[in-house]
Amino acid sequence: MKGWFKVVLVLTLVALVGGVVIGCSGGGTSGPEAAVQGMFKAMAAKNADKVGSYCTEDIREDVVSTLKFSFALVDSIKITNLKTSVASQTDDTATIDAEWDFEIKAFGETSKEHQSDTIDLVKVDGKWLVNEPVEG
Repeated sequence: MKGWFKVVLVLTLVALVGGVVIGCSGGGTSGPEAAVQGMFKAMAAKNADKVGSYCTEDIREDVVSTLKFSFALVDSIKITNLKTSVASQTDDTATIDAEWDFEIKAFGETSKEHQSDTIDLVKVDGKWLVNEPVEG
């Protein structure tokens, strides 16, 4: 059971790190890359509310509640080698290509993964926000 639960948890976190993190905001005049980087920093700190601040309103509540549950089960999350680049950008939309390595410690075990994804953002009231979960 322990192994099965860990696999489910890791897969859930992969999807979340790769996508839920997604609907978040970069704040102020930050660009879309800064928003994505801020979201990953909040994930590594296991701060669900901060991750939610990088998300659009329509997905924020689901992201925060899912992450709070997941973070409660995880000892630590380490995100390294985060690389972002702007694939496309207009005045109010952006697509960011991102790749990263992460390490999750839970239940006395460590899982490591490399992920890459394309993250879509929209500008809302001057802030860049992830507008839909990213598929990991």
